[in-house]
Amino acid sequence: MNEKTSKCRAIVGFYKHTHSMYKNETLLSKFWTKMIAFWTRSKYTHCSIQLVKDKDNDLMLFAIVGKAAALVNTETLIRWMGPPDKEIDIGEVTMDWSKVEVLVDGTYQGTVRETLLWFFLTRFFSSWKPKTCTTCVCDILNAGGIEVSMHVSPSELLKELNHEFNYDSRKS
Repeated sequence: MNEKTSKCRAIVGFYKHTHSMYKNETLLSKFWTKMIAFWTRSKYTHCSIQLVKDKDNDLMLFAIVGKAAALVNTETLIRWMGPPDKEIDIGEVTMDWSKVEVLVDGTYQGTVRETLLWFFLTRFFSSWKPKTCTTCVCDILNAGGIEVSMHVSPSELLKELNHEFNYDSRKS
């Protein structure tokens, strides 16, 4: 292993549209969350990934619409947002941190407009996908050698992880 790769434990977290992190959101953000639940016919509207190298290096992806994706201290993020409603423990992966750094360098940021464009139009004839929390998690999983399809909505990723890899969730 070179210095840009290392082993870590990966845990994918999924959040329901009723999760406590949405309580203090703006009306527009709450509306957006309800629309995601409606369009995807799923109670899960957000996802993240936790990467644990050791007790001092426990990071979680922070990726929401309108903000640049970042890796932050897991304890801090959970204190602010609350724990995920469902977690799938992927296990130990060999993470290519150079690929992860590109995703969290301040430029990976999705917009509501791009996501709406994809949901209503481009998904039917184009391979282009908007930047969402789910596409970022998929990119990070792929950087860790876990080959998953590129999904836009959390429910699609959850279905693949449950089906393809037959992982058991720790919470539901």
